[in-house]
Amino acid sequence: VVEVQLAFLVVLSAFLVGLGTLPSLPPLVASITNNFELFISAIFTLEYLIRWSFEGFTFKFVLRPLSIIDLIAILPGFINILGALGFAIPPSFGALINLRLLRILRLQRVLVDYETFEKFELAIGLDPSNTRPYQLQLARIVISIYTLLSITAGLIYSAEHVSNPEVPDYFTALYFSLTTLTTVGFGDIHPVTTAGRWVVSGAILIGSAVIPAQAAALVEALLDREGEQGEAKNISKNDISVDETARITVESEKVDGYYVVEGKESSLESIMARMESLESK
Repeated sequence: VVEVQLAFLVVLSAFLVGLGTLPSLPPLVASITNNFELFISAIFTLEYLIRWSFEGFTFKFVLRPLSIIDLIAILPGFINILGALGFAIPPSFGALINLRLLRILRLQRVLVDYETFEKFELAIGLDPSNTRPYQLQLARIVISIYTLLSITAGLIYSAEHVSNPEVPDYFTALYFSLTTLTTVGFGDIHPVTTAGRWVVSGAILIGSAVIPAQAAALVEALLDREGEQGEAKNISKNDISVDETARITVESEKVDGYYVVEGKESSLESIMARMESLESK
């Protein structure tokens, strides 16, 4: 349940990042956005310290990949504190924006393995018994695309918004990232800085490597699922005549230790006798 709530805060934080880049944002909304950001940073910091305390505040915990992602998630809060103490850190400081967007990497925590994904589904009210491997792979693809788009948009905004009037805010950069990574390329926006061109080139290369690999894993999981369903349908069946008034169909193989009987028969004893005869063969 905690991971679900933190995942919601991650998505909310990414939206607040984009909202804070709008040039026409009213001062009151900007103040509320900043206060919400401080609140989110405090939540992430508290959660990080609690989990670290469970590990005895060992340095080994800090070096874990997921812990590094969590540490990145709380860094924006410390930078905001430095700003509150008088250090010159503009609200639209590019590095701060990108650090906030890196919080999206926390969403990978629920996709670590099949068991973790089942717990996440249970927490959001879904039945984990219906979970299949292809659903995990599909979730990984969606989160990967969302992560790549969001971080790329933040980097493009940081590199372009000062020199490029075509990229005035994060949401415009997000639109440009989407058209670029999908190779649509309308041509209405293009990078004018060297850093912006490097960002676009890197995003295309990463997207070309990551997305197809995960799509292949999804196809493999779907093929495995089709194979399992095909095996279930190939269970041979034998028709057994019980008497002149009815016929039943008994599967020649047991399913979870039980026979599946289809049809209607008035004499239960005759059915049981014929099933026992079948089993003895």
